[in-house]
Amino acid sequence: MKEIQMTLPGGPELRSSVLEAAELDHRSIKCSVSAAERQRREDAVNFARASVGLEGFKPSTKEEAHAQLFINGEIELVEFVKVNEIESALGPVRK
Repeated sequence: MKEIQMTLPGGPELRSSVLEAAELDHRSIKCSVSAAERQRREDAVNFARASVGLEGFKPSTKEEAHAQLFINGEIELVEFVKVNEIESALGPVRK
């Protein structure tokens, strides 16, 4: 698979809509994972939850939903750990 980068005119709202539609379409063609892989992913996410909890952080509802996409095999690890654009601009936020 070859990745490309596109520049979309029309402002952030149009860009967001196009990217969201492309992401939804991309997810719909992904294969589900085996039961063993799903369990491995769930164990990894639970470990991460415990780790960030010990650091004083609490995952948001949005982050929990994102984690569930990874567990279910709808996104891969690279997509799961990708830093949110706002967080990269503002830095991490404590609870």
